[in-house]
Amino acid sequence: MTYFNKIGPHIQSASSGASQWAANSNIVKGVDDTSGFGSAPSSAILVFRHFMGDGDQQYQGKTGASVADLVISKLGRGPQSNLYIEGPNECGLDDLANYINFMRDFTTRAHSHPNGSYKVAGFSMSVGNPQPDQVTQMRAAGWAGVDAIAIHEYWDNNGPTYQYTALRHRIWHQGGDPDVVITEAGRLCIGQFSGANPGDCSFCKSDGCGWHDFNLTCAQYDGECQTYDQAISADGYVLGATLFTTGGGGFSSNEINDLLPCIAGTPPVTCGTQNAACCTSGAPCSRRPGLSERLLCRLWLRAGTLLCGQYLSGLWLQRWGNPDLPERHLRRRNDRNVSRGSGLHRRSRQRLLLPGARPTEPVSRVQRHRTLAGRGGQRVRQNAAWLGRHGWPARRAEAGMLRKLVTADNQGTVNGRTVAQGA
Repeated sequence: MTYFNKIGPHIQSASSGASQWAANSNIVKGVDDTSGFGSAPSSAILVFRHFMGDGDQQYQGKTGASVADLVISKLGRGPQSNLYIEGPNECGLDDLANYINFMRDFTTRAHSHPNGSYKVAGFSMSVGNPQPDQVTQMRAAGWAGVDAIAIHEYWDNNGPTYQYTALRHRIWHQGGDPDVVITEAGRLCIGQFSGANPGDCSFCKSDGCGWHDFNLTCAQYDGECQTYDQAISADGYVLGATLFTTGGGGFSSNEINDLLPCIAGTPPVTCGTQNAACCTSGAPCSRRPGLSERLLCRLWLRAGTLLCGQYLSGLWLQRWGNPDLPERHLRRRNDRNVSRGSGLHRRSRQRLLLPGARPTEPVSRVQRHRTLAGRGGQRVRQNAAWLGRHGWPARRAEAGMLRKLVTADNQGTVNGRTVAQGA
């Protein structure tokens, strides 16, 4: 199956999510990364770009042939009928006559390279371009001989069918022009084209200012992409679009791996947060999540909530009774159990308090070990022995206390102090 008809991933660094998406896409782009190419179907459109910095310095003072050689060397593979190389990115339109000559030299070299003839996706124009006079000039120059015209199309609150930014190719493309490949696409605060508040991107939390900054859920952004995919699928001269981006430094708000669960049709457990990375709603979990969901939750919401970590730590403690867990989870769980007389303590029917001690921090460790000792299993003794040999000094002290508790009577002493057993 394919997740979209004409939308695929824009990959800046390898990841399992990007490879999974590439394997189910009809178009894949890599920026100095070809990991997705090996996963993609044999018929998929492949686009490669080598990052050469920003602005006109990408081509000024250089020959098109030398830059083409550089890009092909970075690509590191031979030509394919469905493989395109890109030249400089989002530059040259203010110096268009010279840039057209550069792109012609670039294309000529790519077509006659010693490794074989490479196809070129040229110009790579930024959102909102080209302008009518630029189209006239490039068309008169035969589009510098490129095999496909590369453009970038984005949308903001105007939506994915907004003609001036999201579907701009429909404004200027006509019969006889090369095919179009949209090498960047997606939700973006475009600035002067913003529908709700023109020019205001002050709400953005990152340079990318992508779909996360708009506080879209996974399902909402997936819906916008489905609409965009349907629109460009109706245009036969559009080869496809790559959704910006995954693995790009500084572009976490554009991260498309976070969209993968909704595209694949398996959104994970929400775990009580409004996290657009993997949640379709903000409601807490209404059922016990399965193992795969808990693992996804632990990975994807590691910075967003402690609930998943608490759940897994508690589950581990109940199932295996391992005292060597992160202290913050154990302390939180045991303090709660001391106050409620519930959980493991209720099951063990043991309540341990030291005279004069507060019923929270110091007691919780003793309480935990008393509970584990009450279960009396061989695993507890093994854990205590291991901690005594290999643990930190504080852990060794706890292990010593644990060994004493294992053999203590219901009414006895710990380190010379009287121990009182609760009901």
